[in-house]
Amino acid sequence: MVGADPDTARSLGDEAESVVLRARPATLEERLRLRSEGVGPPLPGDPRKGIGGEGLRWAIARSAEEGALIEARLPKARTLSTDGVEPYALVEAILEARDEPGPR
Repeated sequence: MVGADPDTARSLGDEAESVVLRARPATLEERLRLRSEGVGPPLPGDPRKGIGGEGLRWAIARSAEEGALIEARLPKARTLSTDGVEPYALVEAILEARDEPGPR
């Protein structure tokens, strides 16, 4: 299963193979700016679309904080950088990480 719920991953304990996707703050900022402009795949009800100014700055800061919190909640998870990685390559990296020995 691939999901985005750290609490579920933690509740599964050693049965879960967790991979946390990480992006540098500059990457998060670029992605959120593009989403605010409506660039990228449409996300129904996307709260980032159309925001600017202080709201956008808050969203960027909050995204970086959320990433750090997820990593802290899943200390045994592997981390993969999404900086400059195309989605198909990211899927391949997740599948490869699943088969590599190391912390789970």
